[in-house]
Amino acid sequence: MKKICLLIFLTLFAASSASAQLLVSPHTKALKGELDLIATISIAEIEYEADIGEDFDVDRFILGVGGVYGLNEFLDIYLELGFSLESELNSGNDDTGIVIGTGLKGVVYRQDRFSVIARGGARFIDEDYGNGGDGTIVDLELGAIGRYALQNNFVIYGGVDLYPISEGEIGDIDIERESIIGLRAGAAYRFDAFSVNGEIGILGEEGFMIRAKFPLP
Repeated sequence: MKKICLLIFLTLFAASSASAQLLVSPHTKALKGELDLIATISIAEIEYEADIGEDFDVDRFILGVGGVYGLNEFLDIYLELGFSLESELNSGNDDTGIVIGTGLKGVVYRQDRFSVIARGGARFIDEDYGNGGDGTIVDLELGAIGRYALQNNFVIYGGVDLYPISEGEIGDIDIERESIIGLRAGAAYRFDAFSVNGEIGILGEEGFMIRAKFPLP
């Protein structure tokens, strides 16, 4: 069983397609009154449709940090902050950007080793693509994750994301996300003092993500 779990985790870790904008762990619940700190590395590509009839691909390399606070046994509040060390438009020049997000997530169903965690949040992205080009994007997202504990320290999960609003401007051009639906799947392994997880996705965003979660005393 341990070899199977390790194989699944490494497969997810090495995958090249992921829902890679969410900087906090979508599958976890913080303990009541405690704070989880989450460090994130993300490489993502998202396709946007423009009002001039063209599509734009935005590539991002993000280093991020998130904080998740357990409001009660069922509900968390979270805040995420990311820095785009590279923001590239249509494989052209690249520059930097910032990602800020917040939201709520909580357990809506639990039965033995299986549970469902739902969330809702908003995100603001401000980027410079080089040569004087810049953009701002606002995301409103909803999501639900089903997770199953194969062992006490190893879980797998999958779920769906919905973006009722994901739009903004690049220069004077209005844009919106091409796909409003995304599917994600992941796995997480918990060590004594922290846990690590990776994700893959098949819709919406393409990229790679890994997170490390540290519960703070």
